[in-house]
Amino acid sequence: MASLLGDFTINQYCGLKLSSGAVDLHYVIVYGQLPALRELHAADADANGVTTQAERDAYFGKLAPTLADQFSLIVDGAAVPLRAAHWASSLPAEQGGFSLRVDVDFTAHLPVNTQPLIHCNSPTATMRAASAGTKS
Repeated sequence: MASLLGDFTINQYCGLKLSSGAVDLHYVIVYGQLPALRELHAADADANGVTTQAERDAYFGKLAPTLADQFSLIVDGAAVPLRAAHWASSLPAEQGGFSLRVDVDFTAHLPVNTQPLIHCNSPTATMRAASAGTKS
């Protein structure tokens, strides 16, 4: 049965939570069937054809910190690094399809007296938050 997500689809979600001292970014990647199989094959450390939760945890534990490079957080004109704080993977089988979901929580500490924040995860997509406490 084909996944309703789409066999070749890779969907992404990025949510920001702004506070007076930090920016928390929740990033989700949901791989459709074929990209999921590719990632699971890469995570199969013992090459036995079965990817365990421990193998997925180890694989995404190495990958999660590098995902921060996809994002830029600019505060008062200066780049603020995001740090991967937590990650998890799952194999949801909703609606009869097969997919791989990866959730990564990033955090960045803000300098004192922060001005408006700008977050960008691609050259064409920019989200702006006018003040701390605004959720985008």
